[in-house]
Amino acid sequence: MNISCFSTTATIELLMTIIMLAGLMVLIFHLYGNKKRIISARIIQFACICLLIPTIVILSLEKILSGETTATLLAGIAGYILAGIKDYNAGVSKIIKEGDKPEQKKEKIEVIEA
Repeated sequence: MNISCFSTTATIELLMTIIMLAGLMVLIFHLYGNKKRIISARIIQFACICLLIPTIVILSLEKILSGETTATLLAGIAGYILAGIKDYNAGVSKIIKEGDKPEQKKEKIEVIEA
């Protein structure tokens, strides 16, 4: 099958669908490769990006979403992605050891009988 028989819109939509499926496959392989099968915040962000951006592109190419709506959604996703950078600690999770926990103040409440 020759790809030139597809229109540009159909080619981009097909590419976006492949990106969505590839992202899901990466998530599945990551979860089965991970012994603890922990879903972290980065995994959720990756799934969100792999599913939302192609969906927005496909809907905007089909003229279901207007230009303003598409720009708003993509700007919101960009803000979501860039807001998560400040908390990024190179993949190392914070482990609080028993001695590192802040001490809790224990206040005594005195009961005064009148």
